[in-house]
Amino acid sequence: MTEEQKEQEQEVPVEPEVKQELRNNVDMVSEITTELKRFFTFDILNYIHKPWKLIGLNFFMGLVRGIGFFLGMTIVGAIVFTMLTKGLQAGIEAKIPILSEWLAQLVAMVQNNMQMVK
Repeated sequence: MTEEQKEQEQEVPVEPEVKQELRNNVDMVSEITTELKRFFTFDILNYIHKPWKLIGLNFFMGLVRGIGFFLGMTIVGAIVFTMLTKGLQAGIEAKIPILSEWLAQLVAMVQNNMQMVK
């Protein structure tokens, strides 16, 4: 801080009502903090006394996350697959030489692998 800023801070008078309001706010925040600590302590103790409740909650949350991941990846995969399919079809219809050569090589590799498997 510069000297000017320090002087400006010292010049600002604080009214007694504002000080009292700030003290009330500090008291209110400390009360809320105490209540939250008490609540979380009760919650932790509840899970310590009933471990099956914690296990069931974690199992359920894992199940929900797994289903969400599965559905999300299915949707994203379908969108990507559709975009690639449309792009390949457009490339084949436009007769892009590079793309058609690459596709021909890919088809040849797949056919060779199929013959090796048989």
